[in-house]
Amino acid sequence: MDKWLRLTFDLNGSSTDAEKAQVLKTHSFTKDSLTDSVWMRFKSSNTNEEALKFCLLSMIEENAVFLFKDEKKRTESACLTLYEILKNDRSNTYHFKSQILVTVTTVLIIGNVIEPNPKTLESFIEVLFD
Repeated sequence: MDKWLRLTFDLNGSSTDAEKAQVLKTHSFTKDSLTDSVWMRFKSSNTNEEALKFCLLSMIEENAVFLFKDEKKRTESACLTLYEILKNDRSNTYHFKSQILVTVTTVLIIGNVIEPNPKTLESFIEVLFD
């Protein structure tokens, strides 16, 4: 099984922050290195890996509280990266763009970014119409 799929299954199957932290440790990640590695994987993968991209977005979304709550710098970095992926990768399907929008909305809410700066979410929605 692909290491990313194994990590996703393990992380999504963990119910407490302590269990999630142990999963990251087992897979040799920290919260920062996990998110950085996911973004690098997105930038280096090809269109044939769309299922894996959906899986990774789902992992980020399902674990957003663990990864982004009270983590302003990581939240901002994730949002900027997702914005770049959405805006610059013209090979993405509308289904994939929709999943990015769902994931980023979750991250923005958990990271408490929408309320102080609603324009951030608006910029993501505008990209969908480009």
